[in-house]
Amino acid sequence: MAEDVSVAAKILNIPEDDDNSDSEDIKPIRNSFWGMPDPPPCSDPVIKSRHGNISYQPTSHVKVLQTFDSNEALKLVVGLKCVHENFQMKVKKSSKHQYEVVCHSDSDCDWRLMAVFIDGSLKDCRRVYRGKEIMEDVNQRLNISISYHQAWRAKMYALQLLRGTPESSFNLLLVYCHNLKLANPGTVREIALDPLGRFDMLFVALFCSIRLFLGHMRPLLIMDGAHLKGSYVGTMFLAVGMDGNNGIVPIAMGVGKTESGPSWTWFLRKLRQCIGDVPNLTFVTDRAASIDLVIRTVFPSTHHRLCCWHLSQNLHLNSTKEKRKWWMFWEICKAYRLSNFETTMDLMRHSLPRATQYLEEVGYARWARSHFPGLGYSAMTSNSAESVNSVTRFARYLTITMLVEFYQATLLSNII
Repeated sequence: MAEDVSVAAKILNIPEDDDNSDSEDIKPIRNSFWGMPDPPPCSDPVIKSRHGNISYQPTSHVKVLQTFDSNEALKLVVGLKCVHENFQMKVKKSSKHQYEVVCHSDSDCDWRLMAVFIDGSLKDCRRVYRGKEIMEDVNQRLNISISYHQAWRAKMYALQLLRGTPESSFNLLLVYCHNLKLANPGTVREIALDPLGRFDMLFVALFCSIRLFLGHMRPLLIMDGAHLKGSYVGTMFLAVGMDGNNGIVPIAMGVGKTESGPSWTWFLRKLRQCIGDVPNLTFVTDRAASIDLVIRTVFPSTHHRLCCWHLSQNLHLNSTKEKRKWWMFWEICKAYRLSNFETTMDLMRHSLPRATQYLEEVGYARWARSHFPGLGYSAMTSNSAESVNSVTRFARYLTITMLVEFYQATLLSNII
């Protein structure tokens, strides 16, 4: 494998790593990703920020007659003020035209803040700048009427100038991963290619996440996949953990063409290289046959628990009468004692026979707290991974290199 690293380094003119004990060797490239031409030699492989050393440090200072660009910016500043000055607030009124908060304290505190909407200011501060808003802004600022198609083409052109093309992003991926490890020593990153030398899979696990999981977190991993929205689509694979305060900590992420058994196998094999054999490790996923088989193959000594929310969606409670009895399922899921489980289960057998039969076929040990052989740490759903997927819902439109950069920047800003 050391020779492979040397070949890959010579192709991109990247200095070889001094540490020859890395387990995540980069494979040699015969052709560049997606059939694109090989990138030119890079004399200085370190990717420098185009913004220099500028960093965003949100302020907590609030003064009378201060203006904010959006309601979200105001809420952020007020929230930071509460954290810095160690007091709690209570929202008294929140609407499109007014935002009012008061001090929520046991003592007599007369602190109060009220903000109102200024007429003529920016009316729509959505995170996504849509074609309709572009048409309105151009008409308001330049007194020019453009069509929706013109606005959409202008937006696509601007995004391409900012992000670059997807093909160029794939060509930069190997250089980016090299620099990612230089900036985060101990980080595991690997790119797999198909027989034609095209991109197939990507795995990234930052060293801070690995160290945190192995040293200070519960042996619990929640996994899920999310569809990418870029030109080449694909799937983003994600494994997250939970700390002692039930905080969500992403452990590893990956990108592949499809969510299939071979993709999950490759992802989990790389994950095992990072964390090794963790005693009493528990996985929580949805009910996908490919994931269950892969976990039993790659991590044979671990426990696998199904997400109760996904399982509840498969009960097919169609009528209103059946949906009113949905509480029975959650009662048997959360029951600690076998006696409480059997009591509610007997009631469910008479009320919802089809749903009961389905749960029996799945197996009680795979979802019920009272029958689960491992340590679930009260994690009964994959909502933690779904929450991270929600954070990346807009980033999944980005090119692959920018997607990985968004992931590591978001992770480091919440851990360090």
